[in-house]
Amino acid sequence: MIYLICGKNTYLSKKKKQELIEDYKKKGFTSEFLDKDYADVRQFLEEFRSQSLFGEKKFFVINSLWERKPLKEKFQKEIKKLQNQEIIIFENKEISSEDKLLKEIQKTGKVFQFSLSDKTEMKKIIKNDLKEENFTIDDIALDTLVEFLSSSPDRFAAELSKLKTYKFFEKKIDTQDVLKLVKPEIDLDVFRMVEAIAKRHKKTALNLINQHLQRGDSPLYLLAMINYQFRNLIIYQEGKNSPHFIDESGMSFFQIKKIQELSCFFDLKKLKQIYQKLFKIDLAVKTGKMDSLEALELLVLET
Repeated sequence: MIYLICGKNTYLSKKKKQELIEDYKKKGFTSEFLDKDYADVRQFLEEFRSQSLFGEKKFFVINSLWERKPLKEKFQKEIKKLQNQEIIIFENKEISSEDKLLKEIQKTGKVFQFSLSDKTEMKKIIKNDLKEENFTIDDIALDTLVEFLSSSPDRFAAELSKLKTYKFFEKKIDTQDVLKLVKPEIDLDVFRMVEAIAKRHKKTALNLINQHLQRGDSPLYLLAMINYQFRNLIIYQEGKNSPHFIDESGMSFFQIKKIQELSCFFDLKKLKQIYQKLFKIDLAVKTGKMDSLEALELLVLET
């Protein structure tokens, strides 16, 4: 069987690769990684034909075959002779559905293509991973984590490790933990949305929220981003006079510059009132007392 694992969602693709490798090892197979550069493509093919001196069952792992054009072409040409081999091909990128080799593998093998939009699968796997170590994560915290990192899947493993270390004894991860420890990938529209809320430009804020919703961002994500930005505003107001503020805050220079621009619209007392309101809204959504979209609109209209 030939497996092809590919796609931009490297968190899911690496998980699938590891899952297949572990399955083979449980069945008594030994692994052989064919990652070296082969000056002679015939030598590459000989790797599949070689047998262990002790008759061990082998499975082969090939990384980045698409980056090695001569090997890919030879593999494609000889694929019918290789169908009885156990092969995992891993590509750290998306592959066109029209690619000839992908089509050949689909005929007799299996193709797993993971996209950045596989958020449902992401949540399922993260929840299962945490459960294996006796951790739980509430739904809003999980949604927030996935939305924060969906465009940077390589960060998931490190961020989950950070959260698990932080909640090692309690074993329960909530939204505030994610907001405190995980830095989201922020686009300028999020700053514009928070700026509109800060300036009490309610119509503009609602229009920007609607634009985010139309492009597929979830209300929970937007609530989390607003929460995150107001938390940073409080951190800035409380620590801006410290000579070590930039290092201590953990924020980038760009973030500090934008936060500095927004801070003139609030004093610390007002910021803490808004953050308290955000906490209550988050709790109401979490307990099912309020719909997340309704909560967004309420926040804009009452801030």
